[in-house]
Amino acid sequence: MRHKSRKGSAPKTNKFGAPKKKRGKAAKYTPEEKKAIAVRRQKKDDEKKREHVEKKRAQEEEQQAREATWEKEREPIEPALYEEGEEHPFRCGYAALVGRPNVGKSTLLNALLGQKLAATTHKPQTTRKNLLGVLNPQGGQLMFLDTPGHHQAKGPLNRYMVAQAEEAMRDADVLVWLVEARADEAITPGNQRILKVVQKTHKPVILLINKVDSLKNKEGMLHQIASYQEQLGEQLQDVVPISARKGLGLVAAVKTVAKALPEGPALFPVDEVTDRSEREIVAEFIREKAMLETKDELPYSVAVTIDSFEDYRPRLVRVLATLHVERDSQKAIMIGKGGHRLKSLGTRARKDIEFLLASKVYLELAVRVTGGWSSDQKRMLDLGYGQEQLAAVKLSDEEMVLDPEMLAAAAELTEEEMGLGDE
Repeated sequence: MRHKSRKGSAPKTNKFGAPKKKRGKAAKYTPEEKKAIAVRRQKKDDEKKREHVEKKRAQEEEQQAREATWEKEREPIEPALYEEGEEHPFRCGYAALVGRPNVGKSTLLNALLGQKLAATTHKPQTTRKNLLGVLNPQGGQLMFLDTPGHHQAKGPLNRYMVAQAEEAMRDADVLVWLVEARADEAITPGNQRILKVVQKTHKPVILLINKVDSLKNKEGMLHQIASYQEQLGEQLQDVVPISARKGLGLVAAVKTVAKALPEGPALFPVDEVTDRSEREIVAEFIREKAMLETKDELPYSVAVTIDSFEDYRPRLVRVLATLHVERDSQKAIMIGKGGHRLKSLGTRARKDIEFLLASKVYLELAVRVTGGWSSDQKRMLDLGYGQEQLAAVKLSDEEMVLDPEMLAAAAELTEEEMGLGDE
C-alpha cells in the first residue's frame, strides 16, 4: 500500500531561513548562507583574539608592576630565629628551592633577599642555572639555592637544567619544595616526578604552598596538605602557606627552614649575598628582558654572554653583551623593525642593572646567530653551561636522578670523551 505524500505542507527551512534541501557531498551553500557563516566565524575569531590580547596585556602589566617594585630599596626577610635571652645554637646550611617550572622559586628568592638577583618572568623554565642567595637572620645563616624547574627533559639544554636541580637537591641540607595551592588532594603528574626524586634523597622537606592569595577555597587546601603528608611521611618536617609575590608568610617560612638546618658556623661574610659575579647576574637580567620582549616568538632560544664589563663606579659601568639566537629569522625578530625591539629590551634591562650596580650604566647589545646552540653541547659549554652538568647530560639521555657515583664519573670525563672536541 502506497503512502500518500503530504501536499500543501509548509517547506522546512534551515537556521538561515532558506528552504531546506537535501545535499550531497558536493553540495554548495548559497551566497546568503556563506555570508552568514562567514560573519559568525569572524565574530568567534574576533572574540578569541580579544581574549588572547587581554590575557597577554594582563601578564605584561603584572610583569611591569613586578619590575617597578625593584626600583626602591626593600629589606631582606631576616627575623630573629629565637626569643631574646634564649640560649640557642647557631644554625647554618643549604636549602634547595625545588619545584615545577613557574611555581615561584625565583620570585621567592628575590623576596627573601629584598633585592632582585634571579630572573623572573611569567614563562616557565626562565631559570637555567642554580643561583645562591644568602640570608643572615639573627641566630643563623641560610643559603638558599634557586634551581631550574624540574620537568620531563628533552634535549641537551633541558637535561642540563634538570641536572642542575637534582644536583642541588643532592647537596642541600634541607629541601624547600614549592607547590601551587590547590583546593583538592590531587598531586599533579609533574609533582609526582619530583616526589620520586625527593624521596630518594632522604633529606628533610619543608613544603611551601605558594600563591595562596589566588585560592578562594582555603579550606580545600587541607586535602592537598594531607596528600603530601601521606606520601612523604616523616620526611616532611613542616608545611607553610605563602605568597612569594605578595610577601605573605615569608617570616614563618624563614624560621621554619632555619630550624631544619644543622648547627654550624657561618660560611659566608655577612655582607655577601651571593657567590655569583655581577657579570653573570647582568647577563640573566638581559636574558629575562629578551624573553619578555619576544613574548611567545623565541623565548627559549636565547642565551646571553657578556663581552666586556668596564667598571668606573661610581661614575659609570660600561657593559657590552651579545644575545645568541639559533636562526637568522630569530635574529630579525630580536632586533625588531628599525631596531625598536632591541632598543626597548636594552632600556628595560638597563634599569635593573643600574639598580643592582648602584651606578649609571652604558649598555650596548648585539645579536648573533649561533646555530643550534641549545642542542649542541660544545656550543652550550661556550655559552657558559658548565662542563660538570654537561657531562651528566651526556651520560643520561633520559630523565634521571643524579647520584654521587654518576656525578663523580661525569666530572672526570674529558672534553674529548664527552664529544666536545673540535669537529
